[in-house]
Amino acid sequence: MSKEKKSEKASVGVFDATLSAIKAASETLNRAADQAGAEIEALEQELSAIEPGVSVWTGVLFQEPATLEGSNGSQNGVRTLKLGFLKGKKGGLVVRDEVTAIDGSVVQQEEVSLRKAERETRLLLRPYLSDVLNLVLTALRVQVGRLPVVATAEPEAPSV
Repeated sequence: MSKEKKSEKASVGVFDATLSAIKAASETLNRAADQAGAEIEALEQELSAIEPGVSVWTGVLFQEPATLEGSNGSQNGVRTLKLGFLKGKKGGLVVRDEVTAIDGSVVQQEEVSLRKAERETRLLLRPYLSDVLNLVLTALRVQVGRLPVVATAEPEAPSV
């Protein structure tokens, strides 16, 4: 092995412990993202088969400061994430990623399938899947409550 190759190998060796830690953390995150993806896909298939016919959104589940770049320079804002379920062919579990300016005006809003959201977003919102399911159930119960009352007893015979 040439002196140059030995020198390169030796200089990379200084980072071996850090590289091993990066590899382990990356593998953990990728495994968790795969599990979340499988869970999300299974839930969507079940909900699709059930056809609940409602759309619901959680409140804000995640919030962080954001910097907005525009023609007038940059300004501070807030990025928020909500999780929802939308009915219809393009429905399913959906993330609403919204950036608002300090004055409250919405500067950017995107809705994307949770399945197709970035790994970090899927992992961040995974614990809230049951919240969305409970909102779907609540919306359905409200609709059921609006149905006219149907008598279940046998009708009385007419009097003679």
